[in-house]
Amino acid sequence: MTVTIQRNDPCLCGSGKKYKKCCMNKENVVQLQQVKEERFSQKKHRLTEKLRSFIDSKLSFNQEQTLLNQFKRRTDREISERAEQMFFDFWLYFFHRYENGLRGIEWFANEQASKLSEDELELIKVWASLQPRLVEAIDKTDSSIVFKDMLTQEILPVPFPSEQLHSFFPWYGTFALVEPVGEQYFFHGVNVMSSPEKIEQAKRKIEELQEKNQDQRTVLYDYYLEILTASIKNPDTVLREMREMSIYKIHADLLDEKKVAGYFYELGELTIDEWNETKMQAGWIKNWKVYKDSEIDEDVVMADVFGDVMIADQTLTFSCYSKETKEAFLAKLKEVDMYVGNVTEEQEMLTIPMKAELHNTMIKMGENVPPYVALYAQTVGMIDVERDIPKYDHLSLRELVKQNRVEEADRWLKQTEYHTYLMAEEEYGEVTFTADFNSIRKTLGLPLSPFVTGGASRKSSIDETNPQNEKPKLVTEEEAELYESLGFAPETFNTFYTEDILSFYNEKASGRAKNTVKKYRDSLYDIREALEHSGYENWAEVDDEFWEKVIVNDFYNINGPASKSHIKEFLSTVKMFTKWIDKKNKTKVAKDVAAFISTVEQELLDGAELVAHFIPFYRSHGAVNEKMSELARILRNIDGQYEEIIEGKFQVTKKNKSSLRLTALYDDNVSSFTAKLAPELIQFVHEA
Repeated sequence: MTVTIQRNDPCLCGSGKKYKKCCMNKENVVQLQQVKEERFSQKKHRLTEKLRSFIDSKLSFNQEQTLLNQFKRRTDREISERAEQMFFDFWLYFFHRYENGLRGIEWFANEQASKLSEDELELIKVWASLQPRLVEAIDKTDSSIVFKDMLTQEILPVPFPSEQLHSFFPWYGTFALVEPVGEQYFFHGVNVMSSPEKIEQAKRKIEELQEKNQDQRTVLYDYYLEILTASIKNPDTVLREMREMSIYKIHADLLDEKKVAGYFYELGELTIDEWNETKMQAGWIKNWKVYKDSEIDEDVVMADVFGDVMIADQTLTFSCYSKETKEAFLAKLKEVDMYVGNVTEEQEMLTIPMKAELHNTMIKMGENVPPYVALYAQTVGMIDVERDIPKYDHLSLRELVKQNRVEEADRWLKQTEYHTYLMAEEEYGEVTFTADFNSIRKTLGLPLSPFVTGGASRKSSIDETNPQNEKPKLVTEEEAELYESLGFAPETFNTFYTEDILSFYNEKASGRAKNTVKKYRDSLYDIREALEHSGYENWAEVDDEFWEKVIVNDFYNINGPASKSHIKEFLSTVKMFTKWIDKKNKTKVAKDVAAFISTVEQELLDGAELVAHFIPFYRSHGAVNEKMSELARILRNIDGQYEEIIEGKFQVTKKNKSSLRLTALYDDNVSSFTAKLAPELIQFVHEA
């Protein structure tokens, strides 16, 4: 639908003004600005092509190759092949000084001035005056990213998103020419965005070069390639220090796998990953913590994984990174040494970067918590303001602040925030909120990050908590048969209702007659099936509405048409079970459930009587087919002469002596109709 609005109509934005005095002008301004930007871009492109042709005409092939080799040497070949030609051309145009002492842009302006328009001359003048800037993002608005010049402290808002700037990361920066256009700035030519750590590295390079008593402008132009390289080169490649760490492994032959497995299963330090007849795997877990964040409604539970245990094929294997953990596990193994044969140890060496740490964390969180919160919790959880940082003379963040080295503490947090955002985007794509670094900044008294969702009001914390390593229930072969008869599978052995259903069954059916056992088994099977698909997590959530749905809907979806005796048995079990649950779990549903059953029981039994006329369960197969044929003949005799049998659920809106007026409940394509029914069966039908 297209909406046409006249100049004098009220503006659609709701301001109360006429369209001509409100958004019409704004739209014209936006359209005009877009046209201006497009034309300006085209003008820049045409002028760049003239500059390119001029430089190409001045360089022979050998001269260009000599300059390219110099470019590669001075950049330590850090520029990727894909970007190399662009940066090489950019250097030739704006930074390299030729034998005449002029930069490419200056040489072009001197020789081509007579061939350029006034607008082009003005643009060339602006380009020649541009100074390289080392900038870092310090804020983000709806329409721009605000950068700060690391050397002059000038504030430079750059439109975002734009052709030059189409991605964002907290605190990222670049070394580039920055062109002022009105009240905004644009990156001119080519540039690459880098991490806070690399931008700091480039800043140190500039300071190092300035110590040679050269003014800043000269350093930025003449050493553009060296500063560019420092802004993109991974610091680890500048000075790569490696260290070795040990992986400890224990192998034990088991004389009695069942005894050993049972012992380790009961250990409080073990959290079970998988535990069955063929494979048993668990983590050696300690240091339980809970992560709370104002951006999520649920807590996240975390713990440190010190080692991994696996038992399979009469062999136990344990691996860890700590000698202390290995010794602690061997002490545990001695508790069952009578069931253990040969024990061997081995030590493998792993080479990792000097600054790297191997830290294995187990995380538990609810289904409604975004998956990237695990990354946030783990990252923030590993930040200990008291832990020493090798890079900063082994001082902690708190010590850096106390010793007035605030800038270094701030830089470390910026790099961590940048890296966390990068990992979240790479792993999960777009995220709805960022990690919280402001709580840590508040603790240290540092300026808050503008890139943290929630700003100053954001709160998160990590506190110690009790172990939350509830283990799956182990069942004997005899118990497994009972679980299976009630419909339980291994993955549902530990639900909130499992033990209650089993206890109720054993209490009511143990030692009873065969028919009594069947009654409770079948009824509890149906109740378990309904609970399994309910999504509830505890008995407090299981209200009377759930039981009403089980009685009038789920029971029939599970069983299909049921006999009167089957219905009576099920209703009786439901009443007893809800009363039993109320007493055990302090809930209050049994009374309402019993009242509901007394209201609908007769209708359910009459319905069973009616269905039994057409589907007599205890008659022969031939008789069933005969009755079904009779039902088909009745349905075909509906007003309107339907050709096919109509299937579904129907509401009885009216009943007469020998017919029913029916309405389909879940099919909009079937209107109300009349069905004939034998007068002796009408008594079993109830109007809605």
